[in-house]
Amino acid sequence: MKRFRFIAPAVFAVLSASFFPGVVQAVGVNPPRQEFVLGLGEKAQGHVTVSNETQDSLEVTPSEKTWFLLPENAPLGVEEWLSFDQEPFVLKPDEKREIPFTVSVPAASTRTLQGFLVGMLSFVGNPEGQAVMVNTMISVSVYVTIRGTERPAWTVPSLKMSRDGDIVQAIFTVKNTGNVHLRPQGSVELFDKKGRTVASIPIPESMPVYPGRDREFVGRVAWPPTLKPGPCKAVVHMRLWDRDGEQPFFFEIEKEDFFFSKMPAKKAQKYWE
Repeated sequence: MKRFRFIAPAVFAVLSASFFPGVVQAVGVNPPRQEFVLGLGEKAQGHVTVSNETQDSLEVTPSEKTWFLLPENAPLGVEEWLSFDQEPFVLKPDEKREIPFTVSVPAASTRTLQGFLVGMLSFVGNPEGQAVMVNTMISVSVYVTIRGTERPAWTVPSLKMSRDGDIVQAIFTVKNTGNVHLRPQGSVELFDKKGRTVASIPIPESMPVYPGRDREFVGRVAWPPTLKPGPCKAVVHMRLWDRDGEQPFFFEIEKEDFFFSKMPAKKAQKYWE
């Protein structure tokens, strides 16, 4: 029977000023993300550094917006908890400016906020006195976890294993069932029928998973000589919010084409209790 090997799709997008001469990519911000943990009624200060990475003077326009809002926190607007000066300003070539901001969690009143808040501080830079066809916006993510209300929880509903040439690939899905954002990192460990580790596929921290949503994560390593046809146990290990979690999956690596087929639970019990 002919089988189709599952390979993660890769999409690459390049925006180049050589193709779009009216596009300006001129403003840099650092750091790209800031995180706070505050209780109800508490506030904190932060700052981002905005830089002009061109040889022209730039007029920089700041703005802010809500990026994600839990239904139980609606209709809270970003301006109710994240504030900073949104007046445009000019940066000379290679100049940097520190932009302070304040985050504050409203005190409990008719409702109690839950989980977390996330907003964006955004900046657009245009050459002073010039018109451009397309503006590029660069943003900083600002996260506020509301202390005492956070409930991190997740599941790993699926894992797909495949061979791509001399590469072994793991693709698993993380579903966020809690009320705070998750940034999965960890590994997929592969074991033979005798319980020996035959491969380890690292999963570095990458994009966040927001409550009620899911996201796929991909890990790839060179196919190790210890990974051979036969029963295979794959365990997704993750560390999230200082908590360790794991989810096992069972496969049969077929001798003919090294295809990973799912192993029934009853059969898996023969090898791993």
